Amino acid sequence: MTYKELLEKAKESIKEENILDYRPTVFAGESDTMFDGLETVVPNAITIWLKNGDMIMYRTFDNKIE
Repeated sequence: MTYKELLEKAKESIKEENILDYRPTVFAGESDTMFDGLETVVPNAITIWLKNGDMIMYRTFDNKIE
């Protein structure tokens, strides 16, 4: 499943007119912690920014991202 396909699946739950932008979800570690410098893409997930200022991580377990 591509990121665009994942967005289309998310639109089944979130109305398209509420979505401002989306990107692959990335986990980044906090500075001065044991995770400092860690940055990795979360598999099968996108972060969606809504027009009201909210941010949602949408994840599927159906298929792998290409």
